[in-house]
Amino acid sequence: MTYARSRLWLGITGVGASVLVALVTIGTGWPAKLLPANPSTPYLVQLAHVAGVLGVHLVLFLGLDLVGGVTVVRRKPSLGLWLGQWLRGAGMMLLVAIGVSAALLAAGRRGGTPAALVTAVALGVLLLLLNDRLARLVAAFRFEPVSEPVRRAALRAGIDVTQLRVVASEEEAFTGGWVGLAGRTLWLPLQWVNGLTDDELAAQLSRRAAMRGVRWRGIFAALLWNTFGFAMALQAPDAGADTAAGLIATSAWFTLWQFAGLLLLPSVSRPAILEADDVAAVRVGADATYRAMAKLDEWQEGESSRPEAIETIFHPVPQLRERIQRLQAGASAEALPPSFYHATRTMLASGWAFTGLLGRAVHCNLGRPALWVVFPSD
Repeated sequence: MTYARSRLWLGITGVGASVLVALVTIGTGWPAKLLPANPSTPYLVQLAHVAGVLGVHLVLFLGLDLVGGVTVVRRKPSLGLWLGQWLRGAGMMLLVAIGVSAALLAAGRRGGTPAALVTAVALGVLLLLLNDRLARLVAAFRFEPVSEPVRRAALRAGIDVTQLRVVASEEEAFTGGWVGLAGRTLWLPLQWVNGLTDDELAAQLSRRAAMRGVRWRGIFAALLWNTFGFAMALQAPDAGADTAAGLIATSAWFTLWQFAGLLLLPSVSRPAILEADDVAAVRVGADATYRAMAKLDEWQEGESSRPEAIETIFHPVPQLRERIQRLQAGASAEALPPSFYHATRTMLASGWAFTGLLGRAVHCNLGRPALWVVFPSD
């Protein structure tokens, strides 16, 4: 089994386990039996029960995180090093989940479902607004000086060098990207600076410049998906935001909605990648674009081709072979359907604000804290 396929099966296991837990929660109705289900129960008591459930959930998935961070990786860290990284990242994401729960419970108790829904949307926007800061709390990133070759590549790509931050990470699959809601800062992996030629780096920065233009559509699609799903989850049986039992049931229902998003949203994300390929090939040259794409594919999963069924369901980034063949055939971006760049993984990254718990369970980041906030995007 290839490394890429091993990661895929690990992600299927992680997502499948999360879905199974959600189904058991809904089917047995245990939250209403074991947690406070009366709005008259004091707020802090309700919140303490929610925090306890979130903590148990974290521990239940430690085994899968361990496999995803220590075993099914190419750069295998020591167990002690990984455990320290996991405790930092998982602890911070647990605090985020508890903070979201506290806000939703307060809103639900005061203003019912409408207030909880508005609060969730506001929190989702806030998470995207501060995702660079949250990422630095979750994992160890180090900023490096912007070198002259990077300046030249940025100039060729049409990117203001003052927007660039060269970021060092031990995670080889880290791809950086535009951070913050407005996307005014571009995180550029140090590995790209060291491992790409000047032309290849210019090609990748050209792709990033093109992605910035369609990024807003992906954010809008992700937030719209989460908002609609959370509104339905709040209305589901046993669900709500005014009690601990209701909020945990809501989380279970919304997790199922996130799963549906994992199956459907990759299809609307892929055209944005192809559009960026076209921009880089025109601006820098097809050969440099091919070489850069091949290196990035190798640093991440090393799977240049995959079956169509796997591509359709699991991968928001098209396979390398298809992308190269398309460019060689002279395809035009004008023929592509409307694209929603990074919609799938933006849905997961902002999903914490809507009580979603799949953000750490997918194949691209399971067990890898450096990728829990800034997901691989290229």
